[in-house]
Amino acid sequence: MVKTDPKQSTRVIILVLYIGVLVGASLLAFGHLPPTLGGKGLWFYTGIASLILGNLLTTPFYTTPKDTLANAFLAGIALYAVNEWQSWERSDRLVFAVVNTYFAFVTVAAIGTMILKDSERGRVQQLGNTLRILCEEIGNQRIVFSAVILFSVFTFHRSSAKETLVIMLAWTITVALKPDATILKFWHRVSGIWRPQSPMNVIGSLVACQTPRLMLIRSNGNDSVKFGTPLLVKDPHEFAKCGLALDYVGRDEGLLLRAMDLILTEDISKLVSTFLRSAPDSSVVRITNSDMSLVSPALVEVIGREKNLVGLVAPDTSIERLYFEIVSQSDLVEGRLVGVNIGTSEVLYQIIGGLTKEDIVDRKNTFGYARGEARKIGAWDVEKGIFRRIPWLPLPNAPVRLKAKEKAKPDLAAVGHFPETSFNVGIEASIISLPITQPS
Repeated sequence: MVKTDPKQSTRVIILVLYIGVLVGASLLAFGHLPPTLGGKGLWFYTGIASLILGNLLTTPFYTTPKDTLANAFLAGIALYAVNEWQSWERSDRLVFAVVNTYFAFVTVAAIGTMILKDSERGRVQQLGNTLRILCEEIGNQRIVFSAVILFSVFTFHRSSAKETLVIMLAWTITVALKPDATILKFWHRVSGIWRPQSPMNVIGSLVACQTPRLMLIRSNGNDSVKFGTPLLVKDPHEFAKCGLALDYVGRDEGLLLRAMDLILTEDISKLVSTFLRSAPDSSVVRITNSDMSLVSPALVEVIGREKNLVGLVAPDTSIERLYFEIVSQSDLVEGRLVGVNIGTSEVLYQIIGGLTKEDIVDRKNTFGYARGEARKIGAWDVEKGIFRRIPWLPLPNAPVRLKAKEKAKPDLAAVGHFPETSFNVGIEASIISLPITQPS
């Protein structure tokens, strides 16, 4: 998707160009600058002060109920400032009444939205949301001040075909057609063709960040991304990210890939952003070991910590029991130890079971996955040679790492050791926690 939302500096330039259109229209219609105050100049000053300023600088993206209230209030004042009720014809009075009725309606809708927004009653919430949508759709500055301009044309300029034609043409260009959006979209597409192509291997685009620590990526083609592949993501709304490819979870316009968001320091994020500066926004880049070293040696270390990744902390995890979604079946067997960070400590759990689950991801694509179950052992205290109790639980989606295999160290005081580790189990520990052990 081409990003067409202009930056603040670009919107200022567009504002200046639109004001130039209105100034040119005034010169063409009246032969002088600026338009006179009063009814004849209402369209011009409304266009500059309210419609264009609000549309491009103040509220360019969405309209809140407070914005709607302010728009209706200012537009109503502008109309009453040129009120000539006594001298107007019946048709002028009718249009004046209709426009003010519209202003009153959006004012009531805005006030009602603000009053009802905190209600806990279902029907009241539905009414409040309905009014909020009305404010967004018919209370934005584009429509409110267009009503003022059209009223101005009907009341003060309909006797002159030239004035009516020029003002309506200016309104069409600056409000109805909004050629800036079309021009920007065209520029982005053409510049993308002529921009020097990046040698980076762009494999897809970021679709969503599923807080915490999960990213959903739409693949560009049929090139499969293997589990554990390092990825860099140019997020247009935050610092650049580094991720680790997990698994494919469905498809819409392309295959949907999940990736785990690795925690980066601000310094590393800035280096990643510099590396991705020529890549399009939201692009996801596959990197090699040489690329990682080029970006930052510290990035190699961050990714290396997850080489034994086997799962993500799943719902229902408690202080003593860990449930984790399995993303890699490598060497997973009952009795093995897995580690999860709780605060600054790596806490070990022993796998005691597993089952299959089913979940829904993005546009109701269904995928099945295996879920492991493990019992907390504790954090290993190297100095004392014992497991220290950590009375808390890990964060959702935190990485679960399989403990590397180690040779057991014989100990006459131990009744056994945890499988594939050098952690011995004494008599007291075996009575209390009843771990799965192998004889010493």
